This record gives sequence, structure tokens and C-alpha cells, in this order.
Amino acid sequence: MAEDKKEQEIEGKSKNKIRIIIGIISVVFLLAAAGAAYFFFVNNDEVKDNIAKLPEKAIYVKLKTEEGRKMFITSVKTKGDRARIMQVYAEAKTRSKEASDALKMHMPVVISKLNTLFGKQEFHVIKTYEGKRKMKRDATEILNEVLREKEGINGVETVFFTGIVIQ
Repeated sequence: MAEDKKEQEIEGKSKNKIRIIIGIISVVFLLAAAGAAYFFFVNNDEVKDNIAKLPEKAIYVKLKTEEGRKMFITSVKTKGDRARIMQVYAEAKTRSKEASDALKMHMPVVISKLNTLFGKQEFHVIKTYEGKRKMKRDATEILNEVLREKEGINGVETVFFTGIVIQ
């Protein structure tokens, strides 16, 4: 009996040790999880800064006349006697409501400058991919020039040609 009592006492102590070890491991794990949650969700200024720096939703402005003509139609220079006509549908991409409103307000100036740009194009250049890309960059620069002149802002990311027909 005395031996049984000693064995039970030893078993009881070892069970208590196991419980204590499991309890300590659980507490350490919970503290680590709480620290990670705090780091990632509460006190991460970098995440907050990145969220604040996310770009605003894109705004697309159709480049058209007040009368609603949605395209530019202009003659294109050629090397021979043959007359060529180009028709362009264009939209400007911005992320600024201010730039969008300014483009709409100064649309007659924009239309005039873009008509001049499109009228200067040469057929053998504009029919190539690189020629269209250059015209796109030039159009974007013209829109930003108008915005800088009239409003003191830059805001047009790019100009999209949603349709080009050259005949």
C-alpha cells in the first residue's frame, strides 16, 4: 500500500508537470498570436501609408465637341496626290476630379489643339504602331499643357484612342 501511494504521488506530480508545461506553451502561443495581430492590424503605419497611397479610381473623359461630335476628322498628309482622311475617337484617363472638370471646362481649347496635332500627321508614319504611340504621347502632353496653362495642374495619365480609321 505504501508503494501504491508513492506511485500515485509520483504519477500525480508528473501529470501536474505536464499540465503546467501545456499551460505555459498555450500562454506563450496566445501571447505570440496577440502580438502578431497587434503588429499587423493595429500598429502598422506602413500598411496605413500604403492604403492612403492607393490611387483613386480612374476617370475617363471623352474628348468631344460641345455639340456632341465624338470624333475628330482631319486630312492626313501623304507623299502623293492621294487625299487621306483620318477619324479618331479619343478619351483621356485621369484620377483627379479636378483635372476631369478642368478638361471639360476647357474642351474647346483641347479640341482645337488636338485637331492641329491630328492634322499634322503623315500617313506613312501614322499607319505604324510606333506612329500611333507617338501621337498618343503627344496628345497626352497637349492635354497636360492645357491643364498647366489654364489651371496650374497636371492630371492626365494617358490618352486612349478608342477608334482610329484612316482612309
